[in-house]
Amino acid sequence: MPAILDLVHQQGMHGVLTLSAVRSHDDDGGRFHVRPIGPPALTTTQWIATSAQRPKGPLLTQSIGLVRELLVALWEVKE
Repeated sequence: MPAILDLVHQQGMHGVLTLSAVRSHDDDGGRFHVRPIGPPALTTTQWIATSAQRPKGPLLTQSIGLVRELLVALWEVKE
């Protein structure tokens, strides 16, 4: 969890996390803004964070396409 929160904080990104996860890792209580999802409906770009210490292999490459297909089907995104 700390790595995800550091990525969100350092890169100005967003994350969908439990309130308890944010509270337990927000040391000064002011690095993050917490709010409920919707309305309006949540729209976002999905990112997959990978290790900088490990090379991206064929499993990850294939997984990215599969995850995209599943999310498009799940969210009924029109392209």
